[in-house]
Amino acid sequence: MDEVDRKILNIVQTDSRQSSTQIAQAVGVSVSTANERVRKLTASGHIKAWQAVLAPEKVGANLCAFLLLDMDYTGEAAACAALVALDEVQELHHISGAHSYMMKVRVAETQALQTLINTKIKPLAGVLRTESMLVLKTEKESELAGVVAHEIAHATQRHMSRFYADAKKNTIPMVLGMLGAVLASQYSDSRDAPIAVAAMTSALQQQSMINFTRANEYESDRV
Repeated sequence: MDEVDRKILNIVQTDSRQSSTQIAQAVGVSVSTANERVRKLTASGHIKAWQAVLAPEKVGANLCAFLLLDMDYTGEAAACAALVALDEVQELHHISGAHSYMMKVRVAETQALQTLINTKIKPLAGVLRTESMLVLKTEKESELAGVVAHEIAHATQRHMSRFYADAKKNTIPMVLGMLGAVLASQYSDSRDAPIAVAAMTSALQQQSMINFTRANEYESDRV
């Protein structure tokens, strides 16, 4: 997956109604190339589904809640299978910490949530305890997969690589010259100055090689 693929993924996951022509123009490729890229991204599983995102308040699912579940190991698999089959359940995550699972649900109101817990969740043999947290206000809710974050990290690696390369090529010689002049002026015995300058030069050259190695590591880590 290259830069063009990442741009396409950002576009279609933000608005899947974008036409092939619009996608092609946005990423700077031909329409046929854009079509082929989208087809391959779908076939490879990078694009899981094409679907509409509904407004919960418009379809009678005004209340969002998160449930923390403690599970009995012997009934865990059956309980999970039953939970993911419930229409009210949007997400079910196996988590670390004091609880076994975290579940996101949407229902009409608090009475509907209580009914869901008492009639469909607690009766499951694998469910030991539940803890409910009601969402009072949603600041952000997104299905985006974070391709933009990957782009930022990718750009940062390129920037650091160039920084270390420039430091090796330009900064080190300049610093060596400046330090040589300063050290030479600090020694009354002119015979000591070259020794001090040579020692400082060796240390800076070693640091330069470390920076160059880091630059190469950043380059090799790029996706």
